[in-house]
Amino acid sequence: MLAAAHNRPSGLIALSRELADSVRQAGRSVVTVRGREGLASSGVHWRRGVIVTADHALDRGEEIRVELPDGGTVRGTLIGRDQSMDLALLQIRAVGLPTAQFGDAASLRVGHIVLAVGRHNERGLSASWGIVSAFGRRHASAVDGTRSIYLDLTIYPGFSGGPLVAAGGRIVGINTLGSRGVALSIPNAVVEDVVGDLVHEGRAWRD
Repeated sequence: MLAAAHNRPSGLIALSRELADSVRQAGRSVVTVRGREGLASSGVHWRRGVIVTADHALDRGEEIRVELPDGGTVRGTLIGRDQSMDLALLQIRAVGLPTAQFGDAASLRVGHIVLAVGRHNERGLSASWGIVSAFGRRHASAVDGTRSIYLDLTIYPGFSGGPLVAAGGRIVGINTLGSRGVALSIPNAVVEDVVGDLVHEGRAWRD
């Protein structure tokens, strides 16, 4: 009985493996976006051919480069941007790049463990982990009244525009820095509303 117990992975080892697997799973759809001199951001392949990234990391609408997980680089064409939500959309042509697998941001609770994932050409796939620390204002665009997710984790340089990841590697939001450098995430439902408006109507919803 004692030997069998020693053969089972400890809770810490099991948690470590789950976190690593979640980063790997989510990272399959995470790219690097270069649209501002000296500043890279991360991005998520949200829909086929559509990248969501952070608006503040783009200072131009042309010559945007998107670096893929396999090391390749493609051109990113600006579809639209919503400065109030710090979101921008790019169109790319990349065969074989998986789209994001989404979780339910509305199921998150204060204290849940989450991961911020980013991709940098020098560091490659990167992550930090922490907890959901609070929820902010409700977004009128979301049918379920989804709120901003405040995070107790580090948003490293280049992480803005990357995903917030829950258990199982499911993406539940897009990360950015709020006022005073507070780490926060925009929930899936809100991002999807912005994506839909920019793609189909050429405009973004605003509060």
